[in-house]
Amino acid sequence: MSTMINRHHPITILNQMYTRIRYTIIPLAIFAYREIKAESGGQPYWVYLLAVLIAALFCGWAVMGWYKNTYRMGHETLHLKDGVLTEVQRTIPLANINNVTLEQNGLYRLLGIVKMKLFTADSNASADAELVLAMKKANAMASRLNRDSLVKKRTNKLSRKISSMEIWMLSISTNTFWLGIPFVSTIMQYVWAKLYPDSSEPQAGLMDLFERSLWSELNYGKLPFVLLYVLGFLVGSAVLSWLISLFLMQIRYYGWEISRADSFLHIHYGWFNKNAAHIKVDKIQAIRVKKLMLGRLFGYSSVWLDCIGYESGQRQKMLLPAIKESELTEAVGELLPEFNLTSPEQPLRKGAMLHGMITPALLLFIAVLIGSYFSLWMIAAMPLFLMIYRYQRYAHLHTKWSLKGNLFILRRAGFNETTVYLKRQATESIHLSHTRLQGRLGIKRLRMVIDSPARSKEYRIIGISQSDFNEILRWYKNEK
Repeated sequence: MSTMINRHHPITILNQMYTRIRYTIIPLAIFAYREIKAESGGQPYWVYLLAVLIAALFCGWAVMGWYKNTYRMGHETLHLKDGVLTEVQRTIPLANINNVTLEQNGLYRLLGIVKMKLFTADSNASADAELVLAMKKANAMASRLNRDSLVKKRTNKLSRKISSMEIWMLSISTNTFWLGIPFVSTIMQYVWAKLYPDSSEPQAGLMDLFERSLWSELNYGKLPFVLLYVLGFLVGSAVLSWLISLFLMQIRYYGWEISRADSFLHIHYGWFNKNAAHIKVDKIQAIRVKKLMLGRLFGYSSVWLDCIGYESGQRQKMLLPAIKESELTEAVGELLPEFNLTSPEQPLRKGAMLHGMITPALLLFIAVLIGSYFSLWMIAAMPLFLMIYRYQRYAHLHTKWSLKGNLFILRRAGFNETTVYLKRQATESIHLSHTRLQGRLGIKRLRMVIDSPARSKEYRIIGISQSDFNEILRWYKNEK
């Protein structure tokens, strides 16, 4: 690789102009509103002059920014320089670049360019460097960094592709599906109201359920019909939301392929936007096996990474979007033999179950008390106390932890089940604390601290004893 000074692709000039115009057009329009809205169509000359000056300033600044933003790759370091008025220079040792991400949207694919993001141990929220390069330069730099290119995939026995069925399972487990249900239900209510504005049939939208007048007008004959109507409405919203989620997942995770080559993981995916990620295996702190509520019913799980110097977005930290539980151990064992997927064995202390019941039971009691003002039917919610007990009992019995070699294993059970496999050398510290109530129940709260986890709550557990903590502390210190 030549050590000559290089610049980004000229498309960055347009990107900078768009960014600056987007944030200034509204304030300028408000400032000149009284002059622009004149019905005669003839504007003062200073309005046109101002527009020309601003456009020239944006163009000149974008060109100067592109010209000053340079990079140069030496034998052992990457030198970066940018800034128009204030010049900033950075030097990144190539050995410190842990992970590389290559991205292509539709426009970039058409122009044959790619955005390359370089991450070091400190770049968890954003990349240390973002380079917009022609495909040829990006592949050459990726080769220099011992990474795979965006278009040339390495195929070997340590490779796995996501199937259509796995995308189906993923589509019912994502936030797109769950958050889409209230959005779709709202749209359906508006559409129904427009299509049948004068319908004589009883109507019961979701918000109508909280109106006291609705419940006071219902009798025993109408109540089952209304409840069935609302249930059908929710089911229809869920099905439509799932179809939307399935469409988005098919586009986002199209062609997902992950492979292992030496000490690197290579991930390629995307239909409209092409993406490639290259991860140093020794920088992976932990893997998280998630069994989401609906996917678990069909026997599917997903696997996520927590990695030093990797973009904080959850999608970027996904290892396997969806996989059959029967194939999970074999697939992870091939791709990441450093992690042994065994089940934890140590249960929580008995006081943890009672501690978990207090808050939801109290909130439910207050909700029933307030709801009784609208209708005595709220008393029918009393069996929910039994459901809380059953749920907390299930979570208590299935939440476990264990120590296996250099791994701390923690499984948190509930509607969704997550099992964390954390490396000892990746654990920065362990914290032990308890409230007065937890102290009376004989339980404590444990928190495992790592570098920028995606979900820190998955590294916390309430329900261990002091002796449990002492055992974990000896493991952390590697004392036998």
